[in-house]
Amino acid sequence: MKKKHCEPDEFTCTIMIRMVGKLGTGDECLGLFQEMVNKGCGPNMMFYNTMIQALARSKMVDNAVVVFSKMVQNNCRPNEFTYSVVLNLLVAEGQLGGFDEVVGMSKKYMTKSIYAYLVRTLSKLSHAGEAHRLFCNMWSFHDMGDRDACKTAEAVDMLK
Repeated sequence: MKKKHCEPDEFTCTIMIRMVGKLGTGDECLGLFQEMVNKGCGPNMMFYNTMIQALARSKMVDNAVVVFSKMVQNNCRPNEFTYSVVLNLLVAEGQLGGFDEVVGMSKKYMTKSIYAYLVRTLSKLSHAGEAHRLFCNMWSFHDMGDRDACKTAEAVDMLK
């Protein structure tokens, strides 16, 4: 593209990061990310999700959390996919304790449905204690709990 004097846009960079990320080279993805930001392109949710997923494939936990924090700082709302990738990475790398930091930095975007999704996911990943703790956070953060999360919490209590 550069040989033909064509500058990549957000979509092109997203595709490039997805391709490079599938090869498991997170450092190259970080370089593309930085190049895009330096050129003044504002990353969107799809770009951030692709970047976090590429870093997760490379098992770059700290970098994935940093990109997640940049996403939140730039007022880009994380979705269930974003949280799922980060949660699965932290579980796979034995760093589930870091998930509190992720939830804390994105508190303004946490909804009952996101909490419910995370509670169900933690339960499915056999982290019943963490699921229960997160459910309690949801309950204290929101006026009314989510019915699906409530069912999940009841199931978690039955496992104890």
